[in-house]
Amino acid sequence: MIMYALMETTTCFLNGLLSIILVYSAMAFLAIQATNITTDQSSLLALKAHITHDPHNLLANNWTTTSTSVCNWVGITCDSQNNRVVALNLTSMNLTGTIPPQIGNLSFLVQLSLRNNSFHGSLPIELVQLRRLEVLHLGNNSFQGDIPSWLSSLSKLQILYLFGNNFTGTIPPSLGNITTLRNLELWNNNLQGTIPPTIFNLSSLDTIELSMNSLSGSLPDDMCRYLPALQRLILHHNQLEGSIPSSLWQCKELLRISLDNNNFTGTIPRNIGKLSLLQELYLDTNDLEGELPAELGSLHALQILTTGNNHITGSIPPEIGNLRNLVRLSFYNNDLVGLIPPAIFNISSLETISLPMNRLSGSLPDDMCQHLPVLQRLILHHNQLEGSIPSSLWQCKELLRISLDYNQFTGTIPRNIGKLSLLQELYLDENYLEGEIPEELGSLQALERLRIGESPLITGSNSTSNL
Repeated sequence: MIMYALMETTTCFLNGLLSIILVYSAMAFLAIQATNITTDQSSLLALKAHITHDPHNLLANNWTTTSTSVCNWVGITCDSQNNRVVALNLTSMNLTGTIPPQIGNLSFLVQLSLRNNSFHGSLPIELVQLRRLEVLHLGNNSFQGDIPSWLSSLSKLQILYLFGNNFTGTIPPSLGNITTLRNLELWNNNLQGTIPPTIFNLSSLDTIELSMNSLSGSLPDDMCRYLPALQRLILHHNQLEGSIPSSLWQCKELLRISLDNNNFTGTIPRNIGKLSLLQELYLDTNDLEGELPAELGSLHALQILTTGNNHITGSIPPEIGNLRNLVRLSFYNNDLVGLIPPAIFNISSLETISLPMNRLSGSLPDDMCQHLPVLQRLILHHNQLEGSIPSSLWQCKELLRISLDYNQFTGTIPRNIGKLSLLQELYLDENYLEGEIPEELGSLQALERLRIGESPLITGSNSTSNL
């Protein structure tokens, strides 16, 4: 009996002790949690104090210690398990200010987005403490200084958007250490120097967008060996030189290549034709030479093809007519000769045909508009085209611009051009046209520019007084 009573007393004591431990543990957890959320609150209030312009008083009226929980503040998201701030999103709030070092204390932060504001200054090194950060979106602000090399310490970072700022200096090679990085967008800054080769070793990348800077140097010829997921290579408006990498075909997921407005030389690699998913190819305004590869006709997903303002020679490959999804075709200002392949006029998706400033010859098919229902721009000026202006032009009912000037067209101006109710620009000068100016042109109520002069056999008409 005594032993039983002793055991019962011991059990009660242990149960009581366990209860006390649980209570104190809960109290300690709540105290830690309260401390942590207080730390988050203090960090956010520090940011608020660094905002010098809040035109809609979004933070002034909402981010207050006397109001609701920090987790209910505008732009704030907390996780339900730890009750900690995991997302800070102040996108497009017209805010002006700087980022205080205290933001580095938001230790659970996964997403930081301040895009489309007027934040300025440099990025505080304390942001390196955001070890859980996956998205850093600071695009379209006025940040300045160098892009910090310590960003490479954010080992979970997947999205790095610093575009549309005033960053200077070079791209840190250490960014190539962020093995989780998927999107790298540093476009529209004042960056110089070469693109670090380490960037092209990030096998997780699907977007490299570094356009509108002053980057120089060449691209590694084997750059696509380690970029199996790359979908967008956007490098236009820089000072890049050298050849277009022959390994581009190994980036088999590519949807867009923008290498325009650089100093690339050499020829267009034929194996680009292996990029079966490619939708947009911009190569204009470089120093490319050689002929257009027939293999371009294998890019069946292609919607935009521009190689204008280069030194490309030869004829337009008939295989271009196989691009049944093409929306924009632009080969302007090259040295192309020969006929325009008739198959091009059968691509019903075309909105723009821009082939001016070449030496193209031959005539246009009289029925060319039967299969071009959405054509908006027919730009063929400064060539050696001849024959009559196609009588079917009126069937391209979406036409906004017709530029056939500086050619060798003969015959009369088709009267049914007057049916093009959307037409804004009509250039027919410097040809060998004859006859009267059709009075039907007076029906072109949307017309803003009309140039027919310098065709010596054209006689006047009063019809244009209605325009």
